[in-house]
Amino acid sequence: MGWAVLHGSLAWSVVLPLYLAGIAWTLHYDTIYAHQDKKDDIRVGVKSTALTFGERTKKYLIAFSTFFISAAALAGYNAMVRSLHSISTRNTRLTTKG
Repeated sequence: MGWAVLHGSLAWSVVLPLYLAGIAWTLHYDTIYAHQDKKDDIRVGVKSTALTFGERTKKYLIAFSTFFISAAALAGYNAMVRSLHSISTRNTRLTTKG
């Protein structure tokens, strides 16, 4: 939504990788938290990513975080953001715009 507001359009080459990166990040951190409740999940019958992934969880976390970084980098590249300096400068201008 932020991209559409600032640019007046949906650039799918930017928005779609960002959306997919968000899903990957959510799966990553939710799986970590799900491991804290595995016993309760089993007791009440909740199906969680921690139970689904089981002993393979580390491989899934690596895959999710790798995908997140790749998709976010692709979105940045497609948005023609070429450096962290450029990102921070843009954010500063946007937040101080008035």
